[in-house]
Amino acid sequence: MCRFEAVSCLANFAKRLTASLPEQAGKSGLELAWMTLDFHVERYAFMMRVGVLEVRLEIPGVRSLKEKRGVVKSLLERIRHRFEVACAEVDELDRWDGAGLGFAAVGNEVATVQSRLQKVVNFIENEGEAVMIDYRLEIVT
Repeated sequence: MCRFEAVSCLANFAKRLTASLPEQAGKSGLELAWMTLDFHVERYAFMMRVGVLEVRLEIPGVRSLKEKRGVVKSLLERIRHRFEVACAEVDELDRWDGAGLGFAAVGNEVATVQSRLQKVVNFIENEGEAVMIDYRLEIVT
């Protein structure tokens, strides 16, 4: 259904609604349709939850940026595929013994997003290639 069809459908609904709600009698069907559409957009627009995870790693045993990038790239690929999150190296790009990683997950419930990102933290801690120095998890509602 395109936007025009949705508005037409809502306009017809609003005309029927006008008959049952006397306080809305002065408004046109299209006005009521837009009011109804705005209500639904506001209601469902806030259903999206975004989780952001920042991780600081120390990578022992590497002696060059090339080795570090191999470890980081491998770790990011495994996390991306296993947990379906967006991820990238975002900080300490030129430091060969450390890395700053960023992760993002989107969902409709805070608990789901938080759980997914917490699993990423647990995975990194148990992986063994790098030592997690610090992390910060934030849910944007």
